[in-house]
Amino acid sequence: MRRSLTISTTLALAFAASAAPGGAQEGEPEGFAATSLHENADWRAAAAEADFAYVRALTGLDQTDASLFEHVRKSGAAGVPRGLYHEARPDVSTGSRQAHAHIDLLEEAVEIEGDMLPANVDLAPNPTGPDCYGKMPGEMRTWIEGYVTTWENQMGESLVVHTDTRWWNECTGDWPAMGDRVLLSHHEPASAAPGLPAGWDEASFEWYWDPVEVPGLPETTYRGVFHGSAAELEELYY
Repeated sequence: MRRSLTISTTLALAFAASAAPGGAQEGEPEGFAATSLHENADWRAAAAEADFAYVRALTGLDQTDASLFEHVRKSGAAGVPRGLYHEARPDVSTGSRQAHAHIDLLEEAVEIEGDMLPANVDLAPNPTGPDCYGKMPGEMRTWIEGYVTTWENQMGESLVVHTDTRWWNECTGDWPAMGDRVLLSHHEPASAAPGLPAGWDEASFEWYWDPVEVPGLPETTYRGVFHGSAAELEELYY
């Protein structure tokens, strides 16, 4: 039986910092991404230099990350706040089906470790084909709306939209409709300050494409920052 998970969208947005992209400010929590490339990671070592993490849950519809539950357990034992992210693949199924797959894994993770940061859907260029997955902007909008609507209707909570400005504006046709969701802006390099995707005035999370070493991790990974305080980040837990 599924455990009911709820978070107020208003609460999540209340802690979204008013920050333009451009790097971490003093005192802002810093985090990293963890995937199966980081199997057997020493999370206690990572905790010495990182304040939170996003763990890959799956890619597409059914490619669950092999290290997902290892990372969930170990991050919890090390006291590292973590959330799950989904590498979306709009070319393999509907957005609604992929949202359901993400929800199933999130609920398993919560049963294991309890509190989580808001989950995010990673909307990025296709790694194996056309950037926009062969979809016209209207089709991509429909796919994203199906994902987000399914998530919010079932979970009753805010979903973090994880994307980069160029992809979003090109593949959705400068669509502003998602701008009231929390944004995780992904770009390169860490020192750059690109504009935000259409519809957003601020980025709560900022992620950098340039991989770096993190203590305890066997491979490099992406680093990022939450534009707020540690207390505000904690308030996003559900």
